[in-house]
Amino acid sequence: MLSTEKLKEYDTKVGVSINFFQVYIYIQILTLFIIIYLFQKTLSAKLSKSVLALMLVDIFSLFYIIGYIIEHTTQNLDVMRSSIKIEYTGLVGLFIFSLQFYDLYFNMHVKRIVYARVTICYFIILVSVFTLEMNSLFYKSVKLLKFEDYAMIQVHPGILYVIFYLITLWGFLVIEKEGLRKLRTCMAEDRSLCILMMMAPVFPFISILIKWTGLSKDYDLGALGVLGLIGCLTIAIVKYDYFQSVRNEAEIDPLTKVSNRTFFENRVNFYLKSCTSGSFIMIDIDNFKYVNDTFGHAAGDLVLISLCDTLRRYVTDEYCITRMGGDEFSVFLPQITKKSTLNDLGHRLLTSFVAEQRKNRLQCDCTCSIGVAIHEQFAETSFEELYNNADKALYFAKNSGKGQWRFYS
Repeated sequence: MLSTEKLKEYDTKVGVSINFFQVYIYIQILTLFIIIYLFQKTLSAKLSKSVLALMLVDIFSLFYIIGYIIEHTTQNLDVMRSSIKIEYTGLVGLFIFSLQFYDLYFNMHVKRIVYARVTICYFIILVSVFTLEMNSLFYKSVKLLKFEDYAMIQVHPGILYVIFYLITLWGFLVIEKEGLRKLRTCMAEDRSLCILMMMAPVFPFISILIKWTGLSKDYDLGALGVLGLIGCLTIAIVKYDYFQSVRNEAEIDPLTKVSNRTFFENRVNFYLKSCTSGSFIMIDIDNFKYVNDTFGHAAGDLVLISLCDTLRRYVTDEYCITRMGGDEFSVFLPQITKKSTLNDLGHRLLTSFVAEQRKNRLQCDCTCSIGVAIHEQFAETSFEELYNNADKALYFAKNSGKGQWRFYS
């Protein structure tokens, strides 16, 4: 044990008590076990892109925590430098794949160019970390402070250190913004899960801000941030069974990557049973057979993909888009029943669909016809009835000259 005088001296120089240091080591070990548990739950889930992204979040979290524990339990400067490299490898992977996971969960549609730029920036940062003995880009200096049985690494940030955390904070802010957008449209049963998912990035965000303000002095609270992130995701999986609402590869249309009819029907039935109002939309591409006969089936496939890309731009929940078969698609919009809103959406879809084809330099400018059936909150309606009503509205739109949308009445 340290004497009272030594303890005060340690508190003055390092800015953290011995007791907190010991507790924090235990917190890191606890986080390690939570990550392993989450990873085990992930392995037993249905295979999908979001599951794969979450598995990678778990793996890189392990890297981070292991590096963190080594850094705070060794008294060798060279070992500490190695632990920093492990730690930031984990952080980089953790942030990239967290962004991808939330991109899939919140339907953020982050562009590939954004991922590419973030990855390039992180790669440059990692190179500077792995060569920190030879440059001062990430850390201007690295020192080891020893106090009897305890040691602490003391660093002075460089320019790339600041850039790294600015990129990370930006990513968390984007996630929270998209989370608020999803929260406004998700059904009541999904709101608790959505709120929990939004809470997860708040912990690392706050830990970074505390570190920057100097409130924690020389001590890094990153492990608490990761504990909060992983803890929220673990609760979401265990309590709300998140993976039951995740599509697997068998529930996705292989060409357009939207939901297939089985998954879509189950999802709409869930909304109907929970008395959630909404609009059922049927979409059919006009003169699609002419496109296949004139330009070939490959061109027809590109038209179908263009329509789905257009739909993703305006439909918050991508899982509520399905290819019913051929050139016929369906969309369910929960809690949207105002005709003025739907009229605006119909106009945007028709205009954007043509623009999407031109952007992809297709040889045809196809239009589509749209039928809408509105479902009131407490009306007893089956999926088949709602589907048939929207299909009748689609028939009216076709007979009105195509390139139109009509409501079932």
